[in-house]
Amino acid sequence: MKRRLAIFMHGGISGGISSQGFPKIVQIVEGLSDNFDVRVYSLRPVEQEFVPKNYQIYAPPSTLRIKWLRWIYVIATFTTQHLKRKHHILYSFWAFPVGFMVVLLGLIFNIPSGVSVLGAETANLPEINYGHLRKPWIRKLVLWTCQRADIFVAVSSYQVDILKRYGLNREVHIIPFGADKRLFYPLFNKLALPLKILHVANLTEVKDQETLIKTFQVILSQIPAKLRIVGPDFFEGKIQQIVKDLALNDDVEFVAPVLHQRLLTHFHWADCFMLTSLSEGQNNSITEAMMCGLLPVSTSVGSMDWSFGEEVGIVANCKDYNTLGNKVIGLYRRSDEWDRKRRTAFAWASTHDLIWTVEHLKKVLYNG
Repeated sequence: MKRRLAIFMHGGISGGISSQGFPKIVQIVEGLSDNFDVRVYSLRPVEQEFVPKNYQIYAPPSTLRIKWLRWIYVIATFTTQHLKRKHHILYSFWAFPVGFMVVLLGLIFNIPSGVSVLGAETANLPEINYGHLRKPWIRKLVLWTCQRADIFVAVSSYQVDILKRYGLNREVHIIPFGADKRLFYPLFNKLALPLKILHVANLTEVKDQETLIKTFQVILSQIPAKLRIVGPDFFEGKIQQIVKDLALNDDVEFVAPVLHQRLLTHFHWADCFMLTSLSEGQNNSITEAMMCGLLPVSTSVGSMDWSFGEEVGIVANCKDYNTLGNKVIGLYRRSDEWDRKRRTAFAWASTHDLIWTVEHLKKVLYNG
């Protein structure tokens, strides 16, 4: 008989473009359902037309708009299900606030609990009002959750290093989210001008596309280049205006968000993938780019921090667009080294793919 696994999340299954949700989480949950009897409890309503594969999903109705009532609905639903048939383990994507709830439920019902940190839980960026570590009382709750969970999972050592600076002292399982080899594969395009640079992300402050544009301007001042930005705009046209002000319209292309499986076309167009975020847990797009044979270029955040990034690509400090741009130009002129790094990046992505992620997570949860 399969062990019964309750997975809690703020959202991520259904919603968004064509109800695809957060594709990586959907894929991981489907993978876990092969070995566990999975029940998903989502704080965000699930679209009626969404039919999960091999697991059950419980979520408040869309008519229930008050957040605290949604929390009550989810807790009551889980409690009812647990009393009918006991769960063996609880797990949360995101450590706060839903992870905090999972640890409490684990203590109340005497069930092992596991939490993962994905993004904002390890960020402290008061200048853009982002990150759960900004406020002391929330920081304490985050650290308590991470410390008291029976299983604690991070997607990068970058996250662990940050939490240790705030006092975390425990075993951590580092399990990055791998790319799906069924969807992404390399071409290893031969370098030629113009240099084609790809960026896939929401246009938001934490992704710092202003630095992206300034980095591109540095590159374009020395070699012909093109920049393609794919993703939804939550910045109300600010980045497009910067491009216009810098007279870069002819060389920068904005593309509306596309289905996850259609990103391959954009990856195969590009020579390198550029990320200029102020904070990341890991960043799935850069891992998928590596699986497609692109050179990763990034600020020192997430999986591309200084301890790893220089082995596979190019890294510079946040907002340091001059260094980042000049490093790209310098490496472009050393094509053999460019090729070596992108193949090293592909090798890492290939050995840490989606199947690897699911199998490692299964092992951790099963032993928990």
